[in-house]
Amino acid sequence: MGESSIDGALREAKEEVGLDLKPENGKLLFTKLRGTDDKYGSKKFNDIMDVWLFEYDGDLHLDDATTDEVADCRWMTVSEIRKLYEDNRLVKTLDYFFCVMEADEPDYSYIIGKMVSGTVDRPLGTAHPGHPEMIYPINYGYVNNVLAGDGAEQDVYLFGTNKPLKSFQGKVVAVWHRFDDVEDKWIVSLNGEDIAEEKILGDISFQEQFFYGKLYK
Repeated sequence: MGESSIDGALREAKEEVGLDLKPENGKLLFTKLRGTDDKYGSKKFNDIMDVWLFEYDGDLHLDDATTDEVADCRWMTVSEIRKLYEDNRLVKTLDYFFCVMEADEPDYSYIIGKMVSGTVDRPLGTAHPGHPEMIYPINYGYVNNVLAGDGAEQDVYLFGTNKPLKSFQGKVVAVWHRFDDVEDKWIVSLNGEDIAEEKILGDISFQEQFFYGKLYK
């Protein structure tokens, strides 16, 4: 309460392992709105998780930690951490770490700003075909004749109307990149205007809460 995301990250690092990190050396990798995650036995999170990456070349002094919650601390490479994870020595929810640290930074400069048109197969207010309890709060469809990583036509979230649609034409203003899936989601503005990041994340969280991802604008 009353604390920014980066302030919380700095405080936790100090409390848990005694590290004094500098905010200017931090980078917000992605934000995930977490609800009930079936990957972990329908575990209920109901929170917002920010994942930060900090550069640090100082020493580790575990005795400087202000809590007793850490039993051991050491420097490790990504491959060493993955070995522990595969040996079931780390919590399963750490899978987001590998989604980010082992992924290349995507380039969507050739997509963002592009005018597209297509079909709405899941209009606002309708239910997901495989999960009837999930109701689409926005229109969801695909770009005609453009294939995505899953071999199907490119999926899009549509912004700019509160009415169900059958087809669309608009401008790609952002891309939601899934770290743990083969397909991305294009964010399309029907009127061509920019959309606030908070608005996009909030409106797509009904479905994207089940994936790790990052919004690129």
